[in-house]
Amino acid sequence: MNILGINQISGMVAWQHDSAACLVKDGILIAAAEEERFNRLRHSRGFPKHAIDFCLKKGGISIEEVDIIAISYNPYAFLQKLRINFYWQSLLQDFANLAIFLWNKKQLQKQTKAKIVYIDHHLAHAASAYRCAGFDNVNILTIDGSGETESFVFFTGKKGKIERVWDLPFGKFFHKKKPHSIGFVYSNVTNFLNLGVHGEGKTMGLASYGKPIYDFSSILNIKNHKDYSINRLNVAKFYSEIRRKDPESKLTQQHKDLAASLQHALEESVINLALETYKYSGFKNFALAGGVALNCNMNSKILEQDFCDNIFIQPASNDAGAALGAALEAASQFDTNIQVEFTNAYWGPSFDNEEIKKVLEEAKITYIKLNDVEKTTADLVCGGN
Repeated sequence: MNILGINQISGMVAWQHDSAACLVKDGILIAAAEEERFNRLRHSRGFPKHAIDFCLKKGGISIEEVDIIAISYNPYAFLQKLRINFYWQSLLQDFANLAIFLWNKKQLQKQTKAKIVYIDHHLAHAASAYRCAGFDNVNILTIDGSGETESFVFFTGKKGKIERVWDLPFGKFFHKKKPHSIGFVYSNVTNFLNLGVHGEGKTMGLASYGKPIYDFSSILNIKNHKDYSINRLNVAKFYSEIRRKDPESKLTQQHKDLAASLQHALEESVINLALETYKYSGFKNFALAGGVALNCNMNSKILEQDFCDNIFIQPASNDAGAALGAALEAASQFDTNIQVEFTNAYWGPSFDNEEIKKVLEEAKITYIKLNDVEKTTADLVCGGN
């Protein structure tokens, strides 16, 4: 059975990013790639045409031979989970998204006879972590800016099955925006500090130069999945005077302390959530995915806890990895013989020495071939390069 996973289709809502595709063939992972590797646009949005073409070529099949197309987003989720936002703009967006998906489903069906299935966004993240982790009996934490209706979900993984346990919804019936999102809080502070779009890694790095002196109790403060305060809008409400308006201006100690306060709040909150999952399941293995799972300092704090023996972080924790998870989860549902050997994270295009040499010579670029790349690199780094 040939299963193609994708995390975007044409016309998807503007906040989606990291367009990617993945191919699972007869239960075996064949290829996975981000569209940005082909069109050279970082965090590329839109239909992953080039990534799909690569995956199909790697698998030696055509689009007509695909049995299932698994999309890592469920446009029906807000209805199925009865999480309908009655603020008219949000409600309109939900139904617009559904209409776009249904229209694009018809367009896809013109190209292929494949069955099209929708995998909940956080379930796709969960599958990308659990089915690649290499151990069973695991607490799966998916943490990001936004799935269909939530920003955090706790799943358990056991005997090849993923079970959804609880989540943190990112809004209520009459919320104009989505304030209750862990990932959006982090992104909001990043924007507040003018560190650029997708600059959350800079915020994490900046935090190491500051001290957590600012009160985040009403911004990001999670005791457990029922007792929490998450509101990104309160960043501007309480700390507007700290805003860094000019991206070229010097980062002050206040900026560093704000980043440190955010990082501390994130670590404390997620540790509390992780502890709660351990108390529920008794499992000491953890698998994480979702954009927030790329926060390595947070992950290290989880691993340091007595209740954690092992931790697996999906290398493609961003939304690109959702294409992988969608394909793997669809394979678990429709193909009984799923065998994932995730020994490395390199499932995209590769080039041997002869291919590289040919390109360099055609471009008339001077080059040298090294016998010991590692030693030469280490020498250069030690020399201050």
